[in-house]
Amino acid sequence: MDPATVGRRRLDQLMGIGPGVNWRRNLLAAATTGTVVFAVLGAIDDVMFRLMAAWTGGLIATLVATWTFILRSTPDEARAKARAADPGGAGILAVFVAASLSGLLGAIVVVARPETANSRFLNGFDLWLALVSVAAGWFVMQTAFALHYAQLYWGGAEPGGLSFPGEPPDDVDFAYFAFGVGMTFQVADVTTTSTSMRRTVLIHATLSFVYNSAILALTINLLAGRF
Repeated sequence: MDPATVGRRRLDQLMGIGPGVNWRRNLLAAATTGTVVFAVLGAIDDVMFRLMAAWTGGLIATLVATWTFILRSTPDEARAKARAADPGGAGILAVFVAASLSGLLGAIVVVARPETANSRFLNGFDLWLALVSVAAGWFVMQTAFALHYAQLYWGGAEPGGLSFPGEPPDDVDFAYFAFGVGMTFQVADVTTTSTSMRRTVLIHATLSFVYNSAILALTINLLAGRF
């Protein structure tokens, strides 16, 4: 192994990045970011707005930490991560799907309430907060499913459930598959080869359809109310 690779992996270990990605550390980073955002916005009397901004900041922090790992992983590291821990297991998946849906619900509440419509200070800021919140929530959902697909693929005695053309998949390949399902509700050049994987894809596509429909409804409502 060349010195550059050794150095990079050592840095990954110090940062908590690598096989068995440290979700506790990621969640701590999200909680810390949310707390800081809430405190920085202390001059704003609207507590609901501050809470929504803090929640959105936490989602973004989670995305940054997780994607730092995803973009740096190799197929061997992805396999080791899936077998050494459970970063994409059902429990973690449920937590992050709930977090993304909560972000969407919070954005709807912030925009729809009378206080927002009557606030000159928040007029405009509430719109941008809603847009960033729903976008971050959508990315969190797709990212959580990407890691869950990786765990299902590598978690057994032999890899399976999905058939990737070409080279062995890394975490970016699973993200490619997950984001494709999230955007189009169908698979592209990656084939599902097991019943359990097809069930997961069905749940993923259904949740994404509901989320995307809610985003469309929120956008129409915003445009109708602003113009």
